[in-house]
Amino acid sequence: MNARVSNLKNVGYTTWEKLIFNLRRGKSLKAEAAGHTIIGNISDQWGDLIGDSIGNRTFKVPNPMYFVPWLLIIIYLKVN
Repeated sequence: MNARVSNLKNVGYTTWEKLIFNLRRGKSLKAEAAGHTIIGNISDQWGDLIGDSIGNRTFKVPNPMYFVPWLLIIIYLKVN
């Protein structure tokens, strides 16, 4: 079983009509045109979370591949 499906079931989501993962912009517009409702959008890219067909709720998650230690130091110094 897919780990994402297991996680949904573990927190109480047990029934759905259809789950779509890795939905890109063009496909999300087609899904809405077909009558589907996009409930949430989770991404590490701002481009996926703005514009039309983004869903009722968006969640921006960090991508550790983009971690820049010197940026953290600059932010830390500016805060203090």
